[in-house]
Amino acid sequence: YLHVYEIHVDGTGLRQLTRGRYDDLMPAYLPDGSIVFTSTRRRSYARCFGPEYSDRWDCYTIHQMEADGENLRPLSANDVNEWFPTVSHRGTLLFARWDYIDRDAVTHQTLWSMRPDGANPIAVWGNATPKPHCTFQAKSIPGSGKIVFIASAHHSITAGPVCVLDPAVGANSLDAVERITPLPFPEAEG
Repeated sequence: YLHVYEIHVDGTGLRQLTRGRYDDLMPAYLPDGSIVFTSTRRRSYARCFGPEYSDRWDCYTIHQMEADGENLRPLSANDVNEWFPTVSHRGTLLFARWDYIDRDAVTHQTLWSMRPDGANPIAVWGNATPKPHCTFQAKSIPGSGKIVFIASAHHSITAGPVCVLDPAVGANSLDAVERITPLPFPEAEG
């Protein structure tokens, strides 16, 4: 199982923060010092896989814990995966959410946001956009309302063009995306 560890920048002080029969990944510090991360602790399966494939849960949702690893709690009740939580310039959490609401099952792991306590999950951009398929590793660009992300493929590694998103242009407009690296959107464009 994968777990969250913390270590000082000089390589000392390694300590394990999570334990158990769960996978915990992609941690990020919140402004209050707590840690947000994705985890299989909800004990559910994604719709593509189930217990017939493995005895491990495969649905990752966003969780939070104190800086010492205590007070672990889910922030999301989404029934499929959420990836790469990070803090936005507004203090909300940005993350990629695999969602089936009002769309097909393959092309969308788009950009969502919620408050640090898990309240008010909303689609930020791309919930009804056919490409790119995934908005992974989003980070707010300081001094602006823009966000940088990797346009990735569904069911694939996090690889693809680096893009800058301006959600103010439109919640589902491809005009809101500027490709910084000259690559096609994986799967969506060939």
